[in-house]
Amino acid sequence: MGYREELDATRWSTLQLAPFLVLSGVSGRYRDFDVKEIAVFERWLDAAARAPGRLSREVLTSVSADLTWLTAEYERYDGTISSGLLSVSEVLSGQPRGESDAFRHALVQVLGAGVARARGPYGQEPTLEGSQMLTMLDEFLRPGLHFAALAEAETGPRRVRPLFGFRFRASS
Repeated sequence: MGYREELDATRWSTLQLAPFLVLSGVSGRYRDFDVKEIAVFERWLDAAARAPGRLSREVLTSVSADLTWLTAEYERYDGTISSGLLSVSEVLSGQPRGESDAFRHALVQVLGAGVARARGPYGQEPTLEGSQMLTMLDEFLRPGLHFAALAEAETGPRRVRPLFGFRFRASS
């Protein structure tokens, strides 16, 4: 059984959102991406989908397969990058450590770093700001990261909530 079948629709769509959150973090925008940015994103998304880890491959391959549709859905996303990444982190905390680390690596060190390099000087290295953003993205994606530990102690553990007002359709 694959991760698509193991995870409920909300958790699966949360993971599918992750590459777009990384793109937003590196590019500094949530929508209206330049055509060149999308082309670079697609190239590095494909590379990230080939990175180690079954979870990475399944999620990122599904994003590549439905890229046009998911991009249009992300254009309607009204959350913040940090809240989205924390939701992704919550889903990752329920996965085997090796799989969650591989997923985080594919997102940040392959996809994010590739887009950051393309935006940097001569397309060879990320800017200082790009490098700092990659570090921050990596930290937000660490499973078990909680900024509201006191609030959580009062209200109980947080539940993953849908990031969109609807469910994603399953990829074929």
